[in-house]
Amino acid sequence: MSILQGLKAADASPLLAKCQHIVGYFKHSAANTTELKASHIRVKEDSSAPFHKLQQDVSTGWNSTYLMMARLLEVKDAVKQYHTDHPRNYSGLKLLDAD
Repeated sequence: MSILQGLKAADASPLLAKCQHIVGYFKHSAANTTELKASHIRVKEDSSAPFHKLQQDVSTGWNSTYLMMARLLEVKDAVKQYHTDHPRNYSGLKLLDAD
């Protein structure tokens, strides 16, 4: 069984769709990405922690899905902070603690 089939069998589609939506939001706006980077710097105790841009997955390979999820996990706290700081800018799907 392939990784993508495993994700489908695990019913991870709603979570993947949420992650794709969030990443797409930041990928389509340099200003929003800059604000996300500022949020990342504010929420990290270690100021030398690097900020990696979010990466959108593509349907041709599972590794892009993995990279998208890994990058989103790196900046999860910053994304949550962005949603708190900019409630009017972003009205889409939000990451929950359970995610």
